[in-house]
Amino acid sequence: MISNRRNFLIKASRLTKLLIVAGALGACGEVTIVSPSTLPPVSPIPLTPTQAGLSPGGYDSVGPINNFKAEAAPTAFRLKGQSGFVFNHQDELFIFSGICTHQGCEVEYSTKPEKFICPCHDSQYDKTGEVVKGPAKNRLPRFEFKIVSGVLFVKVA
Repeated sequence: MISNRRNFLIKASRLTKLLIVAGALGACGEVTIVSPSTLPPVSPIPLTPTQAGLSPGGYDSVGPINNFKAEAAPTAFRLKGQSGFVFNHQDELFIFSGICTHQGCEVEYSTKPEKFICPCHDSQYDKTGEVVKGPAKNRLPRFEFKIVSGVLFVKVA
């Protein structure tokens, strides 16, 4: 009996406080009562491709394929500590490592003269990763990739 009376008093106290607050707000202006049925529908939080089960095994998402426009400057990415670049040349994708093949330094893209340049020994690569100036002798290594449901996935390891 005491438990039921106690629960009743707790609920009555909460209701009284709610009515006092509503009355105070009403004195200040208009009061809107909000319930779940009056709230606008909430859009679900978009899932990452991996959460949605779209990620091919061993591949990681780099982003929607629409992010990589033809002839735009190469786009840098980093997956699992590995740097890389995506370049779309006439709708052919070139996806390659950002590590110089000469001595393993990280290359940087220069918009003028539109080349990848190694800051360590000045090896240079074109936008598709091919060597244009040594001492590097090999192109920047390409990564395997897949496009699933409009998302670009890259395999870096």
